Amino acid sequence: MGGVVIGGLGVLAGLAAFIGLALDREARNSAWTRIAAARRSLAERIREVEEREMVVGVREAELDARGQALARREAALERRKPPDRPA
Repeated sequence: MGGVVIGGLGVLAGLAAFIGLALDREARNSAWTRIAAARRSLAERIREVEEREMVVGVREAELDARGQALARREAALERRKPPDRPA
């Protein structure tokens, strides 16, 4: 009878170890899946930020060019303006 109890406990311990290993493997696989998804999401976000950065750079260059054109126009108007006469 003692041998059956010890054998039963051994089977339960083996089953518990097997279930524990299976759960551990599943948890590890799930973690790697989440890590991969996070990496993909991060790569997408980096790509979006880099695209926005390029758009901002282009807009900045356009605004600089417009500012320079405006400064040239203002300078030309100043040159054509008659001098102020004292009252």
